[in-house]
Amino acid sequence: MQTGPLRIFAMSLFAIDALLVIVYLTLANGYVLSAWLSLFFNLDRESTIASWFSSTQLALARVVFALRALQKEANSVAGVSFYTLWAVALMFLSADEAAGFHESISRFLVGVLVAAEEFLEMIGISTILVAALKLCELRVGTKVVA
Repeated sequence: MQTGPLRIFAMSLFAIDALLVIVYLTLANGYVLSAWLSLFFNLDRESTIASWFSSTQLALARVVFALRALQKEANSVAGVSFYTLWAVALMFLSADEAAGFHESISRFLVGVLVAAEEFLEMIGISTILVAALKLCELRVGTKVVA
């Protein structure tokens, strides 16, 4: 088995991932040195050391795919390659991991759903049922006449 620089680099990234998981599990099981330390290593939260490291790994993978896409596209007549699509997808995942786009979208949608629920409670379910029955009555009435 060869141990080239790329293999050593990949194994060191895996070792750092494993270390972050071990630290998280240690802190989650009550072995907390301090409260602020558990905030930096919590895998369930955003803007922690683990999420930034994951974002960096995704960005690194994106660079590898982008370089491979440039190499393939230089030798090929085809436009967008498989590697280009993966590079774009990994770029989005890296940015999302770092900036937390999906959390912002989730918070917005939860706010919209809460507002809709409050609106439905305000007008009352009976109003909705009466409107639905009136629509059914109109529909049935138009079918009978037609």
